[in-house]
Amino acid sequence: MNWVKISICIVFLGIEGLTSNQSPFSERTIIEWRQATTSFGKDIGEAANVSFIDRSICARDGYPLACRIFNDQLPSDTPVFVFYPGCAFLFDFFEVNSVIASRIAEKSGIKVVLVQFRLAPEHSVLTSLSDSYDAACYIALHSGLFGVNPSKFFVGGWCSGANAATFVSKMACETKEFTIQRQILLGGSFDLSHSFHSFDEYEARDITLSRSLVAHLAQLFYSMDSDKNPLFSPYWNEDFTNFPPTTLLCGEYDALRNDSEAFFEKLLMANVLVEKIILDGQSHNEVVMQALPSAYSDPTVEIAMVLRKNI
Repeated sequence: MNWVKISICIVFLGIEGLTSNQSPFSERTIIEWRQATTSFGKDIGEAANVSFIDRSICARDGYPLACRIFNDQLPSDTPVFVFYPGCAFLFDFFEVNSVIASRIAEKSGIKVVLVQFRLAPEHSVLTSLSDSYDAACYIALHSGLFGVNPSKFFVGGWCSGANAATFVSKMACETKEFTIQRQILLGGSFDLSHSFHSFDEYEARDITLSRSLVAHLAQLFYSMDSDKNPLFSPYWNEDFTNFPPTTLLCGEYDALRNDSEAFFEKLLMANVLVEKIILDGQSHNEVVMQALPSAYSDPTVEIAMVLRKNI
């Protein structure tokens, strides 16, 4: 494992107290990792000035899932985008992702619902994914409570949130409880086995994230039986029947670019209506670096454009 690169990523992200000249990363507890990531998103900038309300949704076991509804003042037939947070399924980055969701809401002019699923390792990743589905299903089936149009229902997310959105779309196809018009996935983690390498040279230029770090955290805290299990790595699903139209967005130098490229090809082969948007010059974490003078264009602009085009 490339510990030097992991250390560079940790320093860049403002993650404190975890350096390679201390004890090995494998000996760190989840509490230590969470304490070390408290400054993540410090360069994201201000949230958009849009109205929001906080609510909770009960998961199937009765657990209350936090959600934040942006543009709550809009009419009751408004399209809705259910957004899942980038958090590696481990970290409480709800407020960081709230800034992202607020910007999507402002630029798209529709309702955006940010959902907080339960986190590993206290809960299994399957619980995180089930929470994601339960929240979307509840919103769709109780559209009047949320003031949304269930026929204009979008899901999406960033990184692990994109993984969660893909699970939601797959389950919606199987249960037929509600219909997803389109999923919009930014910098998704779709293959923890790292079986594809066509874009390794691009991934290596991302100093904001290391694929090795992602794999390391997954091995420590996900309790995976296999890194090709479709629950953790949706690329390895075999059946994409009735899968919703999909937009994949990925930074040119995203440390997980191979995942988006391979998933795009897989969906094409499965005859899913899919488009790919490569964000020139961008890294995986560009969306949380918008306050930096060197920042590229905000990926939320592209997400909002996709939403507006499809409502």
